[in-house]
Amino acid sequence: MSAQTSLRETNQHQVEIAARLESAALAQLSALDLLVEVKYDFDELRELLRPLLPGPFNPTFDPAGRSISSDSYWLAVTTRTGRLVGTIATTTLYGDFVAAIRNGRLWYEEQARPAHWDRLGPVRRLSRHVSGLWTHDGAGWVDPAWRDNRIAFHMQSIVRAGFLRNTSAGYVTAVCFDSVASRTVPAKCYGYPDHGSELVIDGFFPISNRTEKLYALHMNSMEALEQALTRYPSSSFQSPWNILDTVMSRRTEPLTSISGNTMRS
Repeated sequence: MSAQTSLRETNQHQVEIAARLESAALAQLSALDLLVEVKYDFDELRELLRPLLPGPFNPTFDPAGRSISSDSYWLAVTTRTGRLVGTIATTTLYGDFVAAIRNGRLWYEEQARPAHWDRLGPVRRLSRHVSGLWTHDGAGWVDPAWRDNRIAFHMQSIVRAGFLRNTSAGYVTAVCFDSVASRTVPAKCYGYPDHGSELVIDGFFPISNRTEKLYALHMNSMEALEQALTRYPSSSFQSPWNILDTVMSRRTEPLTSISGNTMRS
């Protein structure tokens, strides 16, 4: 078997597991009588979440401060009467993860970066170098009345399936404050391994305009693949439709690059 054939079969296996993961998550949300919609209007997401969040809207997904590539999307989970229950967003970036945190390009184009960004606290190195092509998740929110139903877990499973379908991406990332990291949410809900949740800033954070403990979350594709196999161990993985077909069909435009360049998938 040639190396090219082996890689193709490995990628196909990864795509199949992604489809099973997505199906399992959709089945769980359907059992709660909830609907899932893929959306691409990030102005809509910002306006929906601003009055619901205790802090600022995540600028990574705000078109007012950065260009958002056409492969980016967000999920809206709603009741059948249209009540918003949860959201999560994801995008694909190219460059160095820690450098993007340090220079602010994870959140802003250079011209939109806050003037006081030079007050950012020291940025720590991670235990491994996360770079190249990677996906980044954020803008997660769940209606407090629904938080005992694992909505965030199921939404995360769907976007994680999207990461696994994009076989050229090497890592999936996110950031969170200590209030989330200290509750073991990165491991139990988001599925990041223990070594994939690291304190990256312990100091002034310009976005919230105060001292914060910010954690960088990261896992590579193999870790995501292994974790996907155990998120729904008893599921039959049956689904009448594939939400990711819509997303993957849009992967024809240049991806957003934190280094100022573009790269096609």
